[in-house]
Amino acid sequence: MQSPDTMYRHLITALIALRFASAVPAEARLIELGDFAWGLPLLEVEKRAEDRGFRLREKDITGPEPRLRYEALLRGLACRLDFSFTPLGGKLYEAAVTWDGEEFGAVLKDELTAEYGLPREEIPGAGISIWTRRNTELTLRFGRGRTTLTYRHILLTRDAREEKRIVKPKPEKRSAIPDSYRGDGAEQDSDRPPALPPVTPTPPEGGD
Repeated sequence: MQSPDTMYRHLITALIALRFASAVPAEARLIELGDFAWGLPLLEVEKRAEDRGFRLREKDITGPEPRLRYEALLRGLACRLDFSFTPLGGKLYEAAVTWDGEEFGAVLKDELTAEYGLPREEIPGAGISIWTRRNTELTLRFGRGRTTLTYRHILLTRDAREEKRIVKPKPEKRSAIPDSYRGDGAEQDSDRPPALPPVTPTPPEGGD
């Protein structure tokens, strides 16, 4: 059992940390999805998602766009949750939450405005609102039967694009010369068909 002095010191430390956190202005805070911090490795994201009861639906870690897809419950509604990672570093750079139906979009916009202030950019005709904080971005889209909220780290997104160019397989170059025109390593004129074998004349029967 801890002594009263030890408990008191722990309480003072917690109060100081809480006061410091509350003193940080909203403009200085990163935009993140809960405690899924930017740059987390895939295995750590998978562990935290499992701890929260998210249901894994798809896992792709072999292609140029590593991704985890879950069924989850966020903001009180069932949704699909996609985590995207940089191809080479395997760092979390984007999280997209999608709810069926667009009615939730207007309510969600009010909630986000209360959390982050007015959007940096809006496109009312397309139902798009964008917030930014310290190289992080939040984009809300609603319409056409769905509502999507995309969290993104701008610098890591740039890294992901650069890495995709490296790992994406290049298309094979095929020669326009048909195989039938190729010899055993010898160059041939592509405009000339291969020579036919010589024909040996057959002598007539009964001749001298």
